Amino acid sequence: MLAVVGHGALGQWEAPKEFRELPTNFLLPSPLPGLQEESFCDEFHLVDLRVFENCKKVVAGCDHVFNLAADMGGMGFIQSNHAVIFYNNTMVSFNVLEAARQANCKR
Repeated sequence: MLAVVGHGALGQWEAPKEFRELPTNFLLPSPLPGLQEESFCDEFHLVDLRVFENCKKVVAGCDHVFNLAADMGGMGFIQSNHAVIFYNNTMVSFNVLEAARQANCKR
């Protein structure tokens, strides 16, 4: 199974449709606005990836995990929230990596 986490920019990215054609299940941790999940994805999970237990659930049974997560926003938000953005991005990245390691994901 293949998991792609942190996919906010995927709405303009064609890879999910290509992943759908792979001989494996494909999941996203949360739905993409305006896209019909059954058109390219086997599972959706609406979870906060800053929470380690959620990451463990998302990557369970996956062979490959793509971490595309990034807490972003407009320039005003970014310029006034450096510490919050750093914390969120670090927690998601570390938690997804550790959950994938513990789940023996190949990549």
